[in-house]
Amino acid sequence: MDDSFDGGQADQVSVSQQITKFNDTVSAVKLRQDGELIVTGEASGRIQLIELNNKYVLRSYSEHQTRINSIRFAPDNRTFVSCANETSIKVWDIRSTEKECQINIAHAHADNVKRVNFLPQNEENNLVLSVGQDG
Repeated sequence: MDDSFDGGQADQVSVSQQITKFNDTVSAVKLRQDGELIVTGEASGRIQLIELNNKYVLRSYSEHQTRINSIRFAPDNRTFVSCANETSIKVWDIRSTEKECQINIAHAHADNVKRVNFLPQNEENNLVLSVGQDG
């Protein structure tokens, strides 16, 4: 059986849930591995952590000032990393009640950071990988 999707099947696809809790265009989104949470980034720089089942916004973060380019959860499912059209990278702990990033990697690049991800090292440590417009 072929499970691929092509444009000719568009009339067979329907929206089952819609989340409308955004002030600006969503520019990045990542689903956590367990399917319970998503983290979204907006063009304004705002990040939201959303409980998917009930569509509750658990936290909103506003430390980035420009368009969010990339967001990724760590393998531990407790932290995520974000980058925007700026030179810093931020690591967030979803267990914290603070609305501030836990780690701010300032001036990680000379120009805008475009993509971030985690490279697992062991159960407690992960490397943050990034790609910037500076090459």
